[in-house]
Amino acid sequence: MANYIGTTRTNWFHVASPAAATRLKNLLDKTEIDSGDAIELWHDDKSDTYAFGTFGAINGLFDEGTDECDLDAFWDELAVIVAKDDAIVVTEVGHETLRYLVARSIVIADGRAHEVTLDATAIGYVRKALGDKGDAWAAAAKFDY
Repeated sequence: MANYIGTTRTNWFHVASPAAATRLKNLLDKTEIDSGDAIELWHDDKSDTYAFGTFGAINGLFDEGTDECDLDAFWDELAVIVAKDDAIVVTEVGHETLRYLVARSIVIADGRAHEVTLDATAIGYVRKALGDKGDAWAAAAKFDY
């Protein structure tokens, strides 16, 4: 049995306030990563922007009451932290041998999280390229490897 190997990284983004910067640091400290690694946080003094990344996938915030991780709670926290006129793009790329391939971005903007996957983007392109046959192809497509 193989193990999933992922890498997660964000773009550089502005936070809403100095208090939001502190909130970001605290959020990342209590976020679970599947590899057990910590999330690295970077700050660019010139542009006063932040970015973070880790060798692994983000599982979310650990909830001691349920003993589970809540990924939606993590996205919700980022939506409060990011500056109103900016966005955070959290990109995860990973694989489990050749069985599972993951390429997705979570876009945090407008107070919400939006998922964009490579598979969905590819299917959208196939639908355009194949015209009338595109919907049938998309319905039959299997990306579960």
